[in-house]
Amino acid sequence: MTELIHQQELLAAIGQTLRAAREAQGLSLQDVSSRTRIQAAFLEKIEQGEMEGLPAISFTRGFIRNYAQMLGVDEPELQEQLRQLGQAVEAVPAPPMKPLTERLLDAEKSAAIPWPQIALLGLLAILVLWVGYLLVRVFLPSDTAYEPPAKTSAVQASAVPAPAAPRPPGSGAAIPPVPPLSSAPSTAPSAAAPAAGAPAARPGMGPSALRVRIQGLEDTWVRYSVDRGPALEVLMRPAETATLDAEDEVRLTIGRSQGVSLYLNGEEVPLPEQKNQLVADLLLNKLTLVKMRN
Repeated sequence: MTELIHQQELLAAIGQTLRAAREAQGLSLQDVSSRTRIQAAFLEKIEQGEMEGLPAISFTRGFIRNYAQMLGVDEPELQEQLRQLGQAVEAVPAPPMKPLTERLLDAEKSAAIPWPQIALLGLLAILVLWVGYLLVRVFLPSDTAYEPPAKTSAVQASAVPAPAAPRPPGSGAAIPPVPPLSSAPSTAPSAAAPAAGAPAARPGMGPSALRVRIQGLEDTWVRYSVDRGPALEVLMRPAETATLDAEDEVRLTIGRSQGVSLYLNGEEVPLPEQKNQLVADLLLNKLTLVKMRN
């Protein structure tokens, strides 16, 4: 503490000498700063004898020498004060070091993993991922997006049989045709059950009847309506075949244009070449067959 007070007194005496010489020459701190390239704030602290805010004492002594040389002050008393200032700095004892154990403990504390911050960052990352997932679900169009089937009346719903269970991949069984809507019970005689794997036949099917064969290439859904009957849906898988028999028309909506191959009475029906394009309300009838043949 005594050495620090001695440093302060020496710096104050040096500052008074330099300030008196500067004022005698009619110079300002800015003039001295521009000539010595020393910040005016440092020069002011030297003149006022303030240690706080100055750089290390070795740099401060260099500032004082340049300041005195610029003013032409070469007094032996000033040189002696500078020498004593350096000795006073060397005499100040270094701060005591902590024991090795305390230093190791401090190092462990500083290196401790900030678990609360890590947990908070993890929660933020999860939140960002969830928001991104929601945005993708909202703005990215789905390949299998489709409109819901049209609602049917209560009378129609009671007359339509329940759709059959999904068939295993590769099955060649035909999709049963849907009879025309009617609120009265059907009086047509029942036909004999077809053999396994054979396409289902409709009563009264003549030579002008339509047969639509759907060959699955990729997983895609198909919505169909036979002879203006209620719409039904089925999931087509690769190598799976479905057959639809109709008297007048078949309407199809296909989720992916490249997901199936389509044949009308044995002739391939062209579908859009764009991959995964939705084919909506495709009408296949006798006129379609005529156009394809011409």
